[in-house]
Amino acid sequence: MVAGAGPRALLVADEPGRLRALYGYGILDTAAEEAFDDLADLAAFVCATPMSLVSLTDSHRQWNKSRRGIDLAEMPREMSFCTHAAADVLVVPDLTRDPRFCDNALVTGDQGLRFYAGAPLVTEHGFVLGALCVLDRVPRTLTEDQVAHLRRLAGQVLSQLELRRQAHLLIEEVAARTVAVAELRVSEQRFRSLFDHSPIGIALSDEQARFVEVNPAFADVLGVPVADVLGRTAMAFVHPDDAPLVAASEQGQRDSLDGVLRMDLRLRSLERMVWASTLVTPVVGPSGEQWTLGMIQDVTERKARDASLLDSQRDLRAVATVTRAALSGADPRPLIVAAVRSLSGASTVALAESVDAQTVEVTASAGIDAVGTRVPRSSASRVSQVFSDGHAVFAPDVNDQPMNNPALLSPPETVSALWQPVMVGRTVLGVIVVTWRHRIDVLSERAVRAVQLLADEAALCLHAAEIRAKLERSAVTDPLTGILNRRAFTDTVLQLGDEARVSGRPLSIALVDMDYFKSYNDSFGHSAGDSLLRSFTAIARRRLRKADVFARWGGEEFIVALPDCAPDAAAVILSRVRGSVPAGQSCSVGHTLWNPAETVDTAIARADAALYEAKSQGRDRSVQR
Repeated sequence: MVAGAGPRALLVADEPGRLRALYGYGILDTAAEEAFDDLADLAAFVCATPMSLVSLTDSHRQWNKSRRGIDLAEMPREMSFCTHAAADVLVVPDLTRDPRFCDNALVTGDQGLRFYAGAPLVTEHGFVLGALCVLDRVPRTLTEDQVAHLRRLAGQVLSQLELRRQAHLLIEEVAARTVAVAELRVSEQRFRSLFDHSPIGIALSDEQARFVEVNPAFADVLGVPVADVLGRTAMAFVHPDDAPLVAASEQGQRDSLDGVLRMDLRLRSLERMVWASTLVTPVVGPSGEQWTLGMIQDVTERKARDASLLDSQRDLRAVATVTRAALSGADPRPLIVAAVRSLSGASTVALAESVDAQTVEVTASAGIDAVGTRVPRSSASRVSQVFSDGHAVFAPDVNDQPMNNPALLSPPETVSALWQPVMVGRTVLGVIVVTWRHRIDVLSERAVRAVQLLADEAALCLHAAEIRAKLERSAVTDPLTGILNRRAFTDTVLQLGDEARVSGRPLSIALVDMDYFKSYNDSFGHSAGDSLLRSFTAIARRRLRKADVFARWGGEEFIVALPDCAPDAAAVILSRVRGSVPAGQSCSVGHTLWNPAETVDTAIARADAALYEAKSQGRDRSVQR
């Protein structure tokens, strides 16, 4: 950054791409928001200027999302100072002495601006969306520390833009999921949409370390299409120098106190060196084997920064701990309050959530025994106020606040306190009450960021647990009918065979095929055919025994394993299955008794031959071999 001699006015080679990136945030011409106003206020405070703006530049204008100390909603793009802040912080000590700006109407006119400093808002793809700037009506300059703080605050503005966009996406997804939760097929499609569009790279690998599920964000970090990742291992993508880290990852997970292995790895890339922040943790596969869940983020740019790296790592560890709790099915709330307490340096932390429309209850606490404490929503308290309006409240001295909740503040030790809403969109899910036993006049950026980050990430981590559960279910379940798929049946019937071989009890296997299903589809359509299959499986499941294993073998063909069931008993049960076909349709059945001296595949082949015989005899019947 060179004072008064910054880069040329914004000339972007890919201006259409920059505009697409800007419009993608959906923020232009929206109402003022406290998060952006706070950052603008903080910029003016740090730089000791009377005016500040959070500006965004579209094709023809500079629009100001936040404006403090100056009533300037927008201006033509050619009048903008911020378009010149394209690479780093631009400082112009005296606008009247700079040939680029001396004739500008904002300098010569009523505004009478003399000083400008702006830090560009640069996306991870290098697009400059606008700037966080400070202004004055007298010439002046900034110290190096003020320039550094302004640059960091611009990064926080960009983080707010990302959080706003991600929160909006999550709100839309949650709303969509509540519409048709009863339909498994629709739920799966919506889950897949969320998984595919997650900004975090997520991957699931099997017991042989081969990737079985990856989302586009994961493939994007690796720099290859999704199809090129599936079936391969991490070794195919990691830099050779970091291959030993991957080779030792399983031991690293065991050695980790919380079971989460964290690594920064270099990845192979034809275009550039890519650093990825990686979280790896064991999960249970569909058949009880050990699978691995991995999450990665491109941290190449973050690696180049050393000023805030330690803080970022602490935040990531805290979020990962909460995430793993959600993924493992454990309650993440105690970890959330413990992380808030640690990262903010607080004395006590309590998380309060709604029990019903009238009551708020503390569900987790750290440094104070407050779990179970209830506060009426109708009471005149800070917790109730934050639940109502969704605005954070900070009190440097709680004794000056008449609306305190004594049970949550541990008097008389508490001096300062923060009430932080936990929100999804505009809905308040809870309130985090943070207290300090020493006076804090102004909360540090670190403390504010830590509390806000964990309040925001709590919902995301709980949702990650849902993602994992969906992934595991999708690996063993047929999406149309909701019964087991072929892979899951194969694993299960092998176990049944081992049990039958040891116990000496009979095991029958049957194949069931819908009669004239193609003709039914041709006559009534594939939607009717799908409905027929769903209805059949629902009725058949009720008519089978609890011990019986029922799965979709493929198309309109199903398979049943009947443990402890001799041929005569199997024939009775399978007769009930044949009577489960609705809409006046029928099915054919072939069944056999498994011989412990043979493989399960041999018995299935014999049942298939019996099914073929049933079809040859005219269908709508059961044949045993």
